[in-house]
Amino acid sequence: MQRDPAVAHARDHPDDKPGGKLMTANFNLGGSPAAPELVDPTWGLSGQPQRPVVAEMEEVIEGIIELGEEVLISYGTPTGMRST
Repeated sequence: MQRDPAVAHARDHPDDKPGGKLMTANFNLGGSPAAPELVDPTWGLSGQPQRPVVAEMEEVIEGIIELGEEVLISYGTPTGMRST
C-alpha cells in the first residue's frame, strides 16, 4: 500500500504531470457483441496501468480491520500496551 499517499495527493491536488491525476473507469462492457463481458471498474494514476478497484479495496478493508483489532487490543489491556 505504498501508493496510498500518491493516490491521495493526485485526488486532492491533480496536475498534468505523469501520475498527477487519479483516473477511474466504471463498469463497462467488453468482449464482442455476440459475447459481451462485464469489465470490472479500474483506477490508477495518469500515465500508469489501471488496476482493478475490487482487488485493491479488499486490501484496504483488510488493513482497516487489522488496524481496528490492534487498537482494541492496545486499549483492552490495563496499561494500554499489548502484552507479549
